[in-house]
Amino acid sequence: WKQNGTLIQLANNNKYSFITDGVLQIHNIHHKDGGQYDCDATANYSTLGTQTKTTTYMLTVYSLPSVNLTVIEDGMVNRMCDTVTSRTWCAINHNVSSITIQCDVDGSQPVLVQILHNASILFTQNVTGDQQSVQHSIAVPSSGIYQCLASNPYGSKQTSLYVVVAD
Repeated sequence: WKQNGTLIQLANNNKYSFITDGVLQIHNIHHKDGGQYDCDATANYSTLGTQTKTTTYMLTVYSLPSVNLTVIEDGMVNRMCDTVTSRTWCAINHNVSSITIQCDVDGSQPVLVQILHNASILFTQNVTGDQQSVQHSIAVPSSGIYQCLASNPYGSKQTSLYVVVAD
């Protein structure tokens, strides 16, 4: 088996396995698993010699987007974030003049990304191709709920950060 022209290595590979009669099984499928799959079957005949037949399959994987939200302060990821009762809280020093909200997305493209503050849209962008990260700078950070909402034709996901600007 080949995926997009590259031979699939089955030794020590948890991603692929054979079921029976050369049927390829893909585990934990991801939208990046889509593409062209070629199955080469070879037989040795005493009168005809070796014969190989290739069968090609096109696989398209559709997936919901996934999202991750990060606060960047002075060019560094804010390490003052903590998850308490399944909510992530971040403390921002009141002397900081700006922060950047970074939303990392993955899923079947295109993905529409929105960054919100207290349910008001701050920024909207379509993510296509290899781009997987959207950033929005906030000149004067304020306390509240920052959200990243990612949606595509197959659904939407969102994640939130509770930011506290502390003295």
